[in-house]
Amino acid sequence: MAWRTRFAMAFVCLTWAHIAAPVAADPSGGVIEGHVRYTGKRTSRAPVTVPKSFQSICGTTKTMPDLLVSSDKGLANVVVSISGVPGAKAPAAKDITINQKACDYLPHLQAVPVGSKLTIKNSDPVLHNVHATNGSRTLCNMAMPIEGQQSAAPPQVLAKPGRIDLRCDAGHTWMSAYVYAFDHPFYAVTDASGSFRISGLPPGTYNVEIEHEVLGTTTRKVTVQATGTAKLEITLE
Repeated sequence: MAWRTRFAMAFVCLTWAHIAAPVAADPSGGVIEGHVRYTGKRTSRAPVTVPKSFQSICGTTKTMPDLLVSSDKGLANVVVSISGVPGAKAPAAKDITINQKACDYLPHLQAVPVGSKLTIKNSDPVLHNVHATNGSRTLCNMAMPIEGQQSAAPPQVLAKPGRIDLRCDAGHTWMSAYVYAFDHPFYAVTDASGSFRISGLPPGTYNVEIEHEVLGTTTRKVTVQATGTAKLEITLE
């Protein structure tokens, strides 16, 4: 689909398929909680030097958020999820925003229920570009006017499960963001310490999927009781 810079048309491609009826996790069910830690040798990408023409708005360098590791090896921005739970459907949808501010997409990572509405704003006095992809497929490739001309694209429904990657092709190659949409309630994103918690699970043994933007995807097995908390400590290398 050809893209134009008019917002009335720009984000139609992000409106995906059928929206599942909202059904929340059982609050009396089992819980999985734990940490994701990184012990490998890879380091975050070196800071990027901002072109001089953008430095008054963006700063002189940009620190990359792709591998955020705490002092005790906790890994932030890891998406932990459990699919295939019988009868599980997405909880109530949310309204979420990604703001282009100081030449960053903020926040860098979000995980939300299917049916959530995404708004993308530009708070910078500079032209940005939103290039959204799902795997190798381009969903959107559009320009966003500078602050004051039009502050945001119209909200769009994320109606299909999956991951959307956002990049800026307008000379700000360091800008990145990710949005995950789930059609079930059993997911979490690790915090700055690498901690996560998933609740409301029926008893059973599950495959837990762990996904990180640099380290890829892996799985672990965990058994959950009808009540109580199952501990899951994950180490990535």
